[in-house]
Amino acid sequence: MSKDKFKALVGIYSCALSLMALIVPVSVLASIAQAFPDAPITVIQQIVTLPSLIAIPTGIVVSKLASRVYKKYSALFFTALYIVAGTMPIYLHSDISQLLVSAALVGVALGGLQNAMTTLIPDYFDGEARGTVLGLLSTFVCLGGFIYTSAAAALGAQDWTHAFYAYLIVGVFFVLELIFLPKGKLEPKVEKGQHVVVPKEVIFLCVFGFVLYTFAQLFNSNEALIVAERGLGGTAEAGMASSAYTLSGLLAGVIVAPLIKIFKKQSPTITFVFTFAGLILYAIAPSVPMLCAAGFLIGLGYQTFTPFGGMGASNFSSAMGMAFNMALCNACCSLGQSLSPFTTSFLGGLVGGSMTAMIWVGAAFLGALCIAGFIYFNKHDVTKPQVVEQG
Repeated sequence: MSKDKFKALVGIYSCALSLMALIVPVSVLASIAQAFPDAPITVIQQIVTLPSLIAIPTGIVVSKLASRVYKKYSALFFTALYIVAGTMPIYLHSDISQLLVSAALVGVALGGLQNAMTTLIPDYFDGEARGTVLGLLSTFVCLGGFIYTSAAAALGAQDWTHAFYAYLIVGVFFVLELIFLPKGKLEPKVEKGQHVVVPKEVIFLCVFGFVLYTFAQLFNSNEALIVAERGLGGTAEAGMASSAYTLSGLLAGVIVAPLIKIFKKQSPTITFVFTFAGLILYAIAPSVPMLCAAGFLIGLGYQTFTPFGGMGASNFSSAMGMAFNMALCNACCSLGQSLSPFTTSFLGGLVGGSMTAMIWVGAAFLGALCIAGFIYFNKHDVTKPQVVEQG
């Protein structure tokens, strides 16, 4: 590997280490609910899910600027915004709306940084190397998640507002981005008579990602509440389960390449199987260790699918519009994640309305997704580059 590519990796993975700062509130969600007893639980959950919703339009807008603004400058701007927005609840926490404003701004940072980070990779890496770099992206994203979860659980044990000091860790990665991140390449401009093509393979990846993220989010949105409901402990135990969820991403990035070698075009389907198994354990978990195992499997499936989405979007896209297609794939996944509390509450209400009922509904949908994935990926290989004509 050349020196320039190694430096690019340091910069790109520094972005990845910043990305999961949005998970900071997860371990103190139950404490926030106690602090605002009049707020509906779905509103409390939006502190975690709102960033993913706001990230959708942000990512699309940033992708449209790919022919005008270098990706390094976008990444630096949104990383700085992460720090400012994430630390707001430390001094603005008298009303739940203040926490939601902070979460919304974190979503802006998430969408902009995610798009700049992922679209930098095709600029410098091709073929098998691109798949490896995209795969390891999940490892660094989740390593960051583990760092933030651990820090937030420790800092917020006595006072939940102190958990948000964990966002200051992003400052370290901002400095690394400033030093090592390459400028990236400007995307070809859309000329008159041309248009960005969204291949049908990208549309299918969007649908699969939407469903997967919808039900994988059941863990982040409810695990602290499940710990309390089942009498399994408090903030520390919730933090342990959340850490298991994020730690799985360390393995997720490493196993992408082996999964492709073993399962070839069916490797994305295996990610659905991981999540399905995790949801079954989540539904029946009578102890913290089993809850941790459930979180690990759910996180492993969701995080392992993420690079396949980026891989497929880049492999089936032309140079003009690649940033948009990668943003579209991320957007659909984020939409599923952000709508998860409402979608799963509605579906769970059809079978009793309890949190456990929602989890069983999620397991049923993931079982169906495993079957659909097996049928679809048997005919379409998203792991190999395709010849795509300009629009």
